[in-house]
Amino acid sequence: MAYNITPTFLQVKNLSVFFNTGKYFFLQKKRYALSDISFTLSQGETLAICGDAGSGKSTLLQILNDSSAASYEGEILLYEKNIRDYDRRDRVSIIRMMYPDPDTALNPHIRVYKILETPLSKNTSLSPREIRKRISVTTEYVGLREEHLSCYLHMLTDIQKLRLSLARALVLRPQALLVDSSVEKLDAMLRMDFYNMFLDLQKRYRMTLIICLNDLCAIKHLADKVLILDRGKSEEIGSVAKVLVTPVSDLARRIQQSYNHEYRSIHS
Repeated sequence: MAYNITPTFLQVKNLSVFFNTGKYFFLQKKRYALSDISFTLSQGETLAICGDAGSGKSTLLQILNDSSAASYEGEILLYEKNIRDYDRRDRVSIIRMMYPDPDTALNPHIRVYKILETPLSKNTSLSPREIRKRISVTTEYVGLREEHLSCYLHMLTDIQKLRLSLARALVLRPQALLVDSSVEKLDAMLRMDFYNMFLDLQKRYRMTLIICLNDLCAIKHLADKVLILDRGKSEEIGSVAKVLVTPVSDLARRIQQSYNHEYRSIHS
């Protein structure tokens, strides 16, 4: 599927995400999960988001996936149009998320086919025959078999559930894919399987990827840009070469040193 190429696919301007704390309205205070985050991505670029647990990586993905997930200040623009001005059908055809925990994100009471069919029937005008073909092509692409379509969620292995989560994100043929840190926790062979799929999506469809990663090897393999988050604030952002080859922030240096130590240990 061909997409229009524009120089500014996604712009995040001074994004701050906050939650109101306090039982009573007049005592409520804003607690910021993200503060003053800005970056720009062209179509086909990949952004790796690095940071420790609680740094705001998942919060950033959730807001990009669903702008109503929390209150925020600043702007999120898709094709220079505010994300809040898109209706749901248009937005989900542009940007989709691979949920990190399929057990809580997907409906366990319906079969796999229905899990994949629902977003297509609600957000496209495809015929039932076209929907079945789209589902068949997508499940084969992510490594699921035809017999899995008749299964319920509890009948799948954890890896098959992740593949289903990816299939559900891709079945609408989005232009951007959001990936949380679940893939990074897999063993080396399975990680490379997913990473190779991500690279193929970039090459074949010029898909924009935003992925949570702390593995420097994977970042160099996949990403064009890196965003370093620390306690909700942007420590560094820039090209992979700039941020991780010549790091400025302490967190970026720690990621580089951790990788170098691990590399030397393996090869010694």
